Order: sequence, then C-alpha cells, then structure tokens
Amino acid sequence: MTFTIFSITCFALVASALGCGVPAIKPQTIGSKIVNGQNAISGSWPWQVSLQLPSGFHFCGGSLINQNWVLTAAHCAVVVGYHRVIFGEHNHGSSVEPIQVKLVSKVIPHPLYSRATFNNDIALLKLSSPVTLTPRISPVCLAPSTINILPGTRCFTTGWGRTATTRVWSLVGSVSWGRNTCDTRFPAVYASISQLRSWIDRTIASN
Repeated sequence: MTFTIFSITCFALVASALGCGVPAIKPQTIGSKIVNGQNAISGSWPWQVSLQLPSGFHFCGGSLINQNWVLTAAHCAVVVGYHRVIFGEHNHGSSVEPIQVKLVSKVIPHPLYSRATFNNDIALLKLSSPVTLTPRISPVCLAPSTINILPGTRCFTTGWGRTATTRVWSLVGSVSWGRNTCDTRFPAVYASISQLRSWIDRTIASN
C-alpha cells in the first residue's frame, strides 16, 4: 500500500530551529484525491513512521522527533520488543525501499490518558537503538507550548495541518480519533502537542 496523505498526524509550517522539520524531498501539498488529499511523494514526509506487527501489518502511524524517540497515540498500545517501527517506507508492498526497522525498548503513555474519552491520547516510544538519519528519514520539530493554531487553519488529511509562514514543519497534533468513513461533516480529533509539550520534554529528558 502506497503511503497516502491520510489521518496520521497534524502538522503546521511554523518557525523553528534548523535541523528538524525540513524534508530533503519537498512534499506535495495540493491535490484533490481522498477528501482533498493526494498520494505522497516518496520520502517527502521523512518523520512519518509505520508501526507494524511482526507480520508486516500496519496498525498505527507515528512521528520521529529525534534519533531515539517516536511520538504516537497512546491507544495504539505498542508492545515493547514485539511491534516494529518502520522508517523511510512509502509503499507497504515494496521490498526494495531503503527502510530501517527498529524495535521499541520503552513505551511511555501520558499518565492522564483516558481510554474512555481519549484525552491526552499520546505516547512516547524509545527506540531499541538510534535510527540513522538520511534524506528519507529525519525528525519533525515539535510545536512549542506557546503556539496558537487559529480556528480555520487549513488542514489536509493524513493529519498534516499547515500555515504557510516558513518552510519548516512542526508537529502540532497527534491523531487521536475520527470517522473511518472520512465524512467531512465530522471533525478529526488530535492530541494537542503544545498542551502536552512540557510532558514530552520532561519524559525524554528523564529517560
């Protein structure tokens, strides 16, 4: 299955430090397929990861935030030493893509995550070993806690939201839930990175 811009994470173009959020391969952000989305250019979202069963079945997405950590949804329930983290993948059916595969050594869900309400639906995955950064694999910037994403900000699904102010991408939301029918009458729901940023920083620093 080719990676398509499709409910995974929410991003915005905002000012940030050089070194994250700058794809070596420029993504295409205009299209009209899959509820105003389009097929992604291979390698153009280099922080996007695929969480998979040992069989290769994709069950959740995530975002690389540095060489040792991936951010995903807590409801994905990643299991240490069992689930695989795939980097650099575009087409799930391809056997020739230059992917990297890592296991997870630690899973840290947000302490206030609620299965009932999906509040704080976020988790940090510590990789078994650092991923090697390449033009197809690089981290995204994290939105600062002070960021203000205005209502009406244009979004396009795979969960990338954007405001065209710079050419640096920052993660502003991690997908929590939404209608699997892609019904545009209903909102998609994201965990706010700015609201959870202090927890992310504290957790990474102490682990």
